[in-house]
Amino acid sequence: MLAVRTRKPTTKKLHASDLLISKRYRDYRILYRYNFLAFILAHSPRDKWPTFQQAPIINAMSEPNFRLSVVSGHSTGKTWLISWYIIWQIVIFDKSTILLTAPKLEQLQDAVFPAATHLLPAFVRLCP
Repeated sequence: MLAVRTRKPTTKKLHASDLLISKRYRDYRILYRYNFLAFILAHSPRDKWPTFQQAPIINAMSEPNFRLSVVSGHSTGKTWLISWYIIWQIVIFDKSTILLTAPKLEQLQDAVFPAATHLLPAFVRLCP
């Protein structure tokens, strides 16, 4: 009679550095590196896709070293757009630095940061 020894499956503890060297993550970053619009469309629910007015802004934001000023009215999606930009920068570009300015800190704390926090669960759920 043969004795069969079975090993317990080992669960390797994953580290953030494992993700950075992963081929799948590298390919993912290459796919969206210069296409912010494709990143939004791939990860945003269909009812939250950008409007045709936002598309030129998004394309400008895809360019390296861009400078952009957007002046518009109320409820045009400026906060939503900046929130997606923050997520895109963090996920696609390692060692990314984002500088946000506002007349008052409360504007960032009350609008931009909660909007980005609200988008994160949807992004994680839709991530490959």
